[in-house]
Amino acid sequence: MTDRSLPADAKPSQYRKKAANRKRLSDGMGMIKANQVGLRVAIYIRVSSEEQKLGHSLDAQRNFCQEFADKRQWVTVNIYEDPGFSAKDDKRPAFQKMIADAKEKAFDVILVHKLDRFSRSIEQTLAYFKMLNEHGVVFTSGTENFDFSRPEGRLFFNMMAVFAQWYLENLSAEAIKAKEELFSKGLHNGPAPFGYQKNKKTGRCEIVPDEAKVVKAAFELSASGTYTHRMIAEMLNEQFTTRRGRHFSKDTVTNMLRNEFYYGMVSYRENIRPGIHDPIISKELYEKSQSITRERASTPKGHLIERHKERAPRSTTQRYYMLQRIIRCDACDRYLRIQSVDEHRYYKEVSLERGLTCTLAGKTVRMKAADQEMVAVLSQLKLPADWQEEISRIVKDENWIEQIKKKKIDIEDKIRRLDDVYISTGKYTRVQYLEERGKLSEQLESLVIPAESDVLEKGLVFESLGEYLKEATSDELAQICRMMVDSAYTDFVDNRIVRIKPTADFIELFRVASKITGWQEKGDGTFFVRNP
Repeated sequence: MTDRSLPADAKPSQYRKKAANRKRLSDGMGMIKANQVGLRVAIYIRVSSEEQKLGHSLDAQRNFCQEFADKRQWVTVNIYEDPGFSAKDDKRPAFQKMIADAKEKAFDVILVHKLDRFSRSIEQTLAYFKMLNEHGVVFTSGTENFDFSRPEGRLFFNMMAVFAQWYLENLSAEAIKAKEELFSKGLHNGPAPFGYQKNKKTGRCEIVPDEAKVVKAAFELSASGTYTHRMIAEMLNEQFTTRRGRHFSKDTVTNMLRNEFYYGMVSYRENIRPGIHDPIISKELYEKSQSITRERASTPKGHLIERHKERAPRSTTQRYYMLQRIIRCDACDRYLRIQSVDEHRYYKEVSLERGLTCTLAGKTVRMKAADQEMVAVLSQLKLPADWQEEISRIVKDENWIEQIKKKKIDIEDKIRRLDDVYISTGKYTRVQYLEERGKLSEQLESLVIPAESDVLEKGLVFESLGEYLKEATSDELAQICRMMVDSAYTDFVDNRIVRIKPTADFIELFRVASKITGWQEKGDGTFFVRNP
């Protein structure tokens, strides 16, 4: 289908194309030898809440499976338990941990009491059987004829993996037909984008006025050429939240500004066409925003300051303070609030005003002093002579990539458990829940696997950062700070910044630079810039 509605140099399809050479099937089962003694086994046990009420226990499953393994002379390396979880889906923390460990080849066999402990969905079962096959892990049920640890069972398991591939691809083909049909009618595939809600009867997306204001504001700020996507997210967060009550992130804004749906188009894979929904913005505003974004991306990072000098607002009123929504209390991790007293401005810890507690509640630090401190901290950043080789080595390290993926799974599990506890037990107040969830979401957003070229480009900022900071205006300092720093933590004792958390785009460069600065990295992605 001809893309006649976009400028000639726009390439929206680059964000939708998927890898064509995905892995389809492997014969990983060959790693299991005929002699079954000594295989490493992972036992998985589960009972739903209803089953618990009826007296079903995890102990009975655990004892049965352990006896089964002992008879085979297998070595139990882990027992994964999901008490109170249904098998209607795979959103079970221990189950997901087991699957992650299977991909790491932490065991050879998964043993369950019955197949329904693993899953009640044929689609999920086949999908996971296929995945286990690819990673050389077999599946055994202690009470049913699912023993894939034996030679004949492994042959059948491979056959099931082939069937799974056929089944899932056929299922995918049916889904594709449905999506193509929706696309041909000008209807949207999937949940309605922010700014819209779906009419359940017609399937048409209808505008949500309050959300539409946010969308339009984001595009107008982007098209002005003055604000980065991170700055736009911060401006939106001053007045709005996402549909789920969360803060807007830079990536949320980026995805929103890329979406042609907002000027009246629908998309499917690399194709777009006019939709039947009402647009929130004009095509001209969309194209202006895209043009600015492409220009910003193509501008050499070494000319960062010069670019902002050309676009900086001429108003003498600063829209953003340097550490607004960046500076936090080191004791409670909460953002500080700006407060004006006479002619002076301060960053203040306001837990009491929020109905929360903090050992440093009510403390303040003078804004000018904190800003100067931040500039002094950033001025310490220098890269070693071999930084490009070091970055190249890091981003290509498969172990590092797998660690990031594993951390993301762990944090996603924590978020799911937090959601379940909040909904089912009332253990947390809404404020406590949102605060804790926000912390986990921030950790999740910081776990990115950057492209080598992106990190190397941002390294150019580091090379001349010291000179930039000496000559930058207050607006330029704020923009540099927001580009590089996610959070800065003050202790209020010496009124010094003691920790900083880089943005996800710059964290690898901070790690390399820490060899010179001597900063120590903490497990949460922050760096001690003073002795801890």
